[in-house]
Amino acid sequence: MKIPVPTSVIRIAVIVVVFGAWLTFEIHDRPRHGIDDANIFLTYAENLAAGEGITYARNAERIEGFTSTLWMLTGAAVFLVGGSERAMLILSVLLVILTQAVLLQALRIRAEANHTRAGPFLVLYGILILASPGYITWMTITLMDTALWGLVVAAMIYYLLLPPRSTKQWIVAGLLFAAAPLARPEGLLVAPALLVLLWIRTSENRPALSGMRCGIIGAAVVVVVIALTAFRIRYFGHPLPNTYYVKVSPSLAYNLQEGFAYLFRFVTSGAVTGVSVAVVMVGGAAWFGRMIDVCLSGRNAGPRWGMKAFEALSLAAVLLLLVPVYGGGDHFVMFRFYQPAYPILCLALLWPLLDGRVMCRPVIQDLRTWAGRHKSTVFLGSLAITGWLAFFSSEYSWMRVADRHPLHHEFDIADKGIDLGTELGALFYRGTEEYPSIGVIRAGGIARTYPGPIVDLMGLNNRVIAHFPGDRMGIKNHAAFEIDAFFLVEPDILIASPPIPPDRSNFDSVALKGLFNEKRFIEGWRFGILSRTDIPEFRYQGFFNKQFLDDLSGHTAFEYHDTRVWSDGWWRRIERQDISSGLDR
Repeated sequence: MKIPVPTSVIRIAVIVVVFGAWLTFEIHDRPRHGIDDANIFLTYAENLAAGEGITYARNAERIEGFTSTLWMLTGAAVFLVGGSERAMLILSVLLVILTQAVLLQALRIRAEANHTRAGPFLVLYGILILASPGYITWMTITLMDTALWGLVVAAMIYYLLLPPRSTKQWIVAGLLFAAAPLARPEGLLVAPALLVLLWIRTSENRPALSGMRCGIIGAAVVVVVIALTAFRIRYFGHPLPNTYYVKVSPSLAYNLQEGFAYLFRFVTSGAVTGVSVAVVMVGGAAWFGRMIDVCLSGRNAGPRWGMKAFEALSLAAVLLLLVPVYGGGDHFVMFRFYQPAYPILCLALLWPLLDGRVMCRPVIQDLRTWAGRHKSTVFLGSLAITGWLAFFSSEYSWMRVADRHPLHHEFDIADKGIDLGTELGALFYRGTEEYPSIGVIRAGGIARTYPGPIVDLMGLNNRVIAHFPGDRMGIKNHAAFEIDAFFLVEPDILIASPPIPPDRSNFDSVALKGLFNEKRFIEGWRFGILSRTDIPEFRYQGFFNKQFLDDLSGHTAFEYHDTRVWSDGWWRRIERQDISSGLDR
């Protein structure tokens, strides 16, 4: 199946995405790597490409600490042919260009069907997309799976708006729907729900044929889900990815509370999102209202109910908005989970204007006639209003993003983790028989370079912590840690720092839920500097397991000094280095 795409559509898609990606790349100081979470994907991909199986870091344990099987496999293919992070960045940009080309093509076809010039609408859509630094950033330079999921969502929406007409188109649509569960866990819900909407859209004229085709696609989705689940159980030992057990609280009420708060922040983050959500709510309500009228009037209430394109678009957008609510939202800034839905919301803003049946109302028809006589004025005015709404009225407008660099911290965490892994590897190189295990809170960058075992204390890449009982309440996506679980997986070194008096807490102490004040921890751990005697610049300051230090005391290559000791409820700094202790203490 081949859809002829005009050069103008491709040109707009390339300009918008490439310029936006370059802009956010520069704003974030040309990051060398993706964000820390992206490096979790990449370490799995590297290991798989190297023939070490689906494993995290240098750990032997098979575990699924990533959220997109398809993106991880894509990364493995890139590494297998000698690619790097730059290749993943280029691939992400290409995926977003394809996403925009698909939706621009849908917009163009709708305009031509209503005998309306498509150019102005394509330009306005491009402005809305470019106006969202959150969308451009999350889809490109972060190297996360959002670009792939965004393309799958856009392609399914395309066929929802413009249902397949040939057998080849139905086959392509079936492949896309079947790929959704592999692209993101929410594909398990999104794909079947959109398929139901597609069935309603196509069942009005030939219900039997439509039902058969949608049924075949539904069966393909079920087969993929069953195969994926069977693989997970056999390979990992659990039916769901490790991310589910870590991130989703067993309390539905808590998840919904956090999820709706996340949705509310997104809706109120800017004029474009606020207006577009209002529009899709109206569109969805219109279909439900019409269905209620059909039921009350006693007419056929079967599949011949039918569904207009804009109603289907609205219901699909509402679905994409509600799905993240169940999981309780996300901790990242700029609304990562809603970025794949953002182009759909932009499309929903423009789609009603292309619908001739909406335009035929007398008042709107008069406005349309006036607009036809003043095309330049209307277009320039629309351009100015759209640009202002999009670029300056958002919580994360380009002006504010350029000033605050909201995701710079995430790139910095990855860079520091990669550097720390290299430094720790050098510290213990040929100094011990085996590299010591390290416990980490930030598990992405360090996994790319540290040659020894890593204990992910947040549980994403650790089965014991992921499945340990707990309420999963606290710092979003960092709440699976439990103190009792720590002593089951107790590492040799803890990559964390205690709060400095008079502060009672810091991020590490909150994420580790007061571990530093736990009696068992105080008795079994020390905080100080471990260095090489032959190369003093190779050193690390942090928490060390006393048993590890005792085992290390027989190695003349290392020297240890306490820099903080527990006293009167604090890990207090030792002011005079001459009273610090060595490994033999």
